[in-house]
Amino acid sequence: MAAVAESSGMARIKWIQLLRPSGVFDAGAELWSLLSPRSESLGLGKVFPGVVGVVASATSSWNFVPLASSPLQWCLPQCCCSAYEDKFFENRTSDVGKLELLQDLRSFMVKKENIGFEMRQISRLAEFGVSLRIHSIENAEQQEEVNEAKLIHKTHIQKLMLEWGIDRPNKDPAKEDHALESLQPHCNLLELHIGGHGGATCPSWLGSNLSVKALESLCLVDVAWNNFPPLGELLFVSELGEEHPSGIPSQSFQNLKELKLVKVSRLKKWVGISTCRLVSLLEVLIIKDCFELVELPFSGCESVQEAYVTWFPRLQKLEIMDCPKLLALPPVPWTSAPCSVKIARVGSGFEQLIYSKNCRSESSLEVTGKEGGHDSTFWNIFEPQISPRSCKIEEITTDDHTGFLAAPICSLLSSSLTKLYLKAGANDEVERFSTEQEDALQLLSSLQELEFYSFRKLQCLPAGLRRISSLKTLRIENCQAFRSLPKDGLPYSLQYLGITCPALKSLPKEGLPSSLQDLVIRECPALKSLPEDGLPSSLRKLDIRYGNSKELMWQCHKLKGTIPIIQF
Repeated sequence: MAAVAESSGMARIKWIQLLRPSGVFDAGAELWSLLSPRSESLGLGKVFPGVVGVVASATSSWNFVPLASSPLQWCLPQCCCSAYEDKFFENRTSDVGKLELLQDLRSFMVKKENIGFEMRQISRLAEFGVSLRIHSIENAEQQEEVNEAKLIHKTHIQKLMLEWGIDRPNKDPAKEDHALESLQPHCNLLELHIGGHGGATCPSWLGSNLSVKALESLCLVDVAWNNFPPLGELLFVSELGEEHPSGIPSQSFQNLKELKLVKVSRLKKWVGISTCRLVSLLEVLIIKDCFELVELPFSGCESVQEAYVTWFPRLQKLEIMDCPKLLALPPVPWTSAPCSVKIARVGSGFEQLIYSKNCRSESSLEVTGKEGGHDSTFWNIFEPQISPRSCKIEEITTDDHTGFLAAPICSLLSSSLTKLYLKAGANDEVERFSTEQEDALQLLSSLQELEFYSFRKLQCLPAGLRRISSLKTLRIENCQAFRSLPKDGLPYSLQYLGITCPALKSLPKEGLPSSLQDLVIRECPALKSLPEDGLPSSLRKLDIRYGNSKELMWQCHKLKGTIPIIQF
């Protein structure tokens, strides 16, 4: 061991040792050159080949610092404080228990053969950092070894991840139940992740004798427990198809804000949470790959107010994915706070729903239907249980124009919707919009931007489009059969018109609206001429690049000098 003089930036460091995989040697005077200010950009790994770390002492405790592979990434004055490299600890060191202070050890792989650590070594460390991941727990051969980890005494840990290997061929449920029960953390833990546990029961410290009541985040992945933490009334299904309830009404989390349930294979229903404190606090709810799930707490709610005021008043993020039996879905939270929703590959008639509202109160909704067709009853979420004042969706993208273009839906959105993007569905054969759909579209009195995209057989726009006096932008993109613009003209408010339609043969004879400022015509080889009355004097930009006829290009060339910007 070599004494090192104190230098600027290193006032706490008094003793230094360098470690090689094969042992320890004194650095002596050679190390001092590395501590001088002029060598701060020089890494120890370059000067001492094979050196893997530094042990530094400020008092009687020790810090272990592994060196990064790049000689320029670390130098001693920057790194004598904590441990950083997960892979180093997993694969190279078996004596971590001899070091008493490891503030940022993030990943601890349970030893198998000569790789990883023994669980008992954790107990010998006097202090951890805020986050610890223990994985490959199935490698622990003896229950006594797990018992000696004594995580309950590691009070500095705020986030704990306990993981067993996924898709293991052999599981010992009784052994893994005992292991998880023994890995009880301290009562003030804030975040807990349990993954791949092959046991049949939830540990008592997370269930019947709940000790981690201060949890703010709970994530359960790939567990098949028969009983569960106190999350309300849950219904599970056994391997034989038998249903049994699980609930702990006497216990409750005090501050749970985030809940993630992933691959909880036996979960069938989650109901009866009205008396659970969870409902008033939860901000993030993520449910994925629960293949038996058919009901959620707010699946049967008749209104948005009931679901998000009575049940989850603070919910800001909701993700439900790959739950194929889940038919009844919660209404999207039209809250005043920023929020986001993603629902995909569930039992409903749509493939994906994405909703978002940012801090500027800008909200959008995207709905994509399944290839087999749409279940237009989805749009009933806009039905009169939501008052027009509370329904403030500003942007909608959907390939379900049939379900959306209905008078009840459009009337509720009339004062808020400003952008509407209609896309053709996979099996879309629409040639014309029905009279009812045309009338519904005209109810959108605040609409400013409208797009029709990839309608293969659509021949014309909805009649009465000019009556939408707020419309400023209109795009008709990749509509192969589209032949002409409305005979009764376009809205007088229109400022931007974009057309990409190979079958389009003419523009309106009466000309385009006098408000138009930008005109984009692309991939329209059948269009040979401009309107007979010419282009409006308000036009500031004409873009005719890509795929247009020579006749049209020649006419536009003659307009040079009359329009500020022409792009050929």
